[in-house]
Amino acid sequence: MNALVAHGVLLVDLTDGGSSFEDAERMSHMWKSAGDFFEKVSDASVAAKLPGMTTVMETGSQHAKVGYSEYDSGSMKFLETRLERQTGKLLPEEAKELVGDSGIAALRSSFELASEVGKDVIRIAVAASSVESGAFLNAKADEDSEREQNILASRAAALLSDELVDDGKPLPPNIQLDHTEGDVSMSPYRLCRYTDTREDTGDSREVFGAHTDTSFVTAVPVAEISGLEVFDEEAERWYRPELRARAYWEEEQAANGKDPSLQYDVLDDGEQIPWHCRYLAIMPGENLQLATRNEIPASVHRVVAVKNGQARLSSPILLRGRPGTKFLTDRYLGGCLGNPLLLDADGLSMEEIHEKNQPSFQ
Repeated sequence: MNALVAHGVLLVDLTDGGSSFEDAERMSHMWKSAGDFFEKVSDASVAAKLPGMTTVMETGSQHAKVGYSEYDSGSMKFLETRLERQTGKLLPEEAKELVGDSGIAALRSSFELASEVGKDVIRIAVAASSVESGAFLNAKADEDSEREQNILASRAAALLSDELVDDGKPLPPNIQLDHTEGDVSMSPYRLCRYTDTREDTGDSREVFGAHTDTSFVTAVPVAEISGLEVFDEEAERWYRPELRARAYWEEEQAANGKDPSLQYDVLDDGEQIPWHCRYLAIMPGENLQLATRNEIPASVHRVVAVKNGQARLSSPILLRGRPGTKFLTDRYLGGCLGNPLLLDADGLSMEEIHEKNQPSFQ
């Protein structure tokens, strides 16, 4: 919780300290697919075959788009994808021609992995906030009452994570909720490439300005080239989680008698997994700020690129709310408890809450 509250980001080691590399392998396949994609779209004639940003009303939201765009004279190249719920098909379909079946499978697998981790973080954070606020505490203050509060808060937070957070999967058909379900996930999976080739800049420059996300959390697989910066409220400075992840990795390698200057982990079968495939950076979004009663503020973050440096690839996943599902404070948080933000949002659909946070002109 302290990492999310004070620093705006939580680093997660997918290998549990180097004990299991299955999930890191999944991420390495995703990074290869992303690299292959951007290598191909470096040919303008190939990039021109991809559709531009198009609204996908099948999500149940007017704010959902898929497609390919380039900004700032090509300094940022950007593919926005989404999953169809029942088929697992990745939209836009034209992207399949560039990454192939194996690439699509790698993207789906990494989306599923990042979503699982993100939902766990959401569940734990919301439950902790509910306990802190005493939302489920009975009148009698004893150990049994506190234990019951913890159980009820955990169950409610699990419902929120499963029912409100759009992980690309359909809700169970027997769920007792008044809701509508779009055919396409509201949570986008983005592939980005950032560079700075202009001659009139300093050593680095901001290529994606400071902002917060209209998500519960944004899960960012740690990239080989750092560039993500999160504003650390406690230190009052910009913080690079990717550099921190590299430092963690080097410290672990040195402690285990390995060479910390290497760029990869070596598995028992000799396979090399790039070091950064082990880590996810989890940043809280505006919906988590709401669900934790302002305890966890939405992370302010930006992207910088080094002048004439190596391009940075990124693949953030924004876990947003299911547009047609309602935010029910009694069900998920134990009530509003007089909180004005919760009182304003109680009973609204996640699409209505998204519209409040996201002006229509964006």
